[in-house]
Amino acid sequence: MESLRNNMANTSMLNFILNPDVLVLSLMRRDIRANSSAVAAILDRASKLDENMGQFGSWLLDRAADDAMDCRMGGEGIFEGLPEFLNTLQRSREYGVLLSQTRRFMEGCKRAWETNLVGTTATMSEITGIDFGKSMFRVYITHPDAEVGKYMGSNAILWGNGIACDIGISTGLWHEIMHSVVPADALNIGHAVIELVTDNELAKRMNKHQTFTYPPFRGWGRLAEIKQELLPKWEIYLRSGNKSIMRFYRESLGRGGTG
Repeated sequence: MESLRNNMANTSMLNFILNPDVLVLSLMRRDIRANSSAVAAILDRASKLDENMGQFGSWLLDRAADDAMDCRMGGEGIFEGLPEFLNTLQRSREYGVLLSQTRRFMEGCKRAWETNLVGTTATMSEITGIDFGKSMFRVYITHPDAEVGKYMGSNAILWGNGIACDIGISTGLWHEIMHSVVPADALNIGHAVIELVTDNELAKRMNKHQTFTYPPFRGWGRLAEIKQELLPKWEIYLRSGNKSIMRFYRESLGRGGTG
């Protein structure tokens, strides 16, 4: 297996990593829509090697949040054949094509992030009241056919979302970063707040030369009703001078509090 060091692209706040094991395992899901022939071929080969392994690939990643680079070691105790399964796929011709496509995708994401980094960081700090200056996240890049954007905990993000525009990539990555700040809750208030911050307000400010208003809200349709309920207080919050996104979140939960 080639050195991981050659697949790492460092940039401010985000460390983009192309990990061969993460790349393969993140595609081992039943709901993958293979737009790339290389992805279709890898999935076909994987199903012939071990049908059950394909069903549990994303499950393994979920449990490797502390360091996704250890997913091979962590999964071996659960699936005895995992190392050989990964080695066989990574020696295949199809994997070489898959890796090349994913490298190009990673470079595009890196360029989009860096292009908008200064402006979006300032905007996000203004919207949330958070100083992101010393923040650092690992972004494990996978193939865009994975259609995944997921905060995995411990400042790690899994990203394989085929969004075409630079603004979409920047707001999507900021969305995942905000999952490290705003906690999940049973009412989905936190997720709705994150979407108000990134998918809507940040996107609106980035689209300076286009008409972009909300509602209609960008993001998950199932959260639209929550965002609509939060909107009056959200508009007041945006006009306030001393912003704290966590205070807004707690007040939205009915807990109150400051800071």
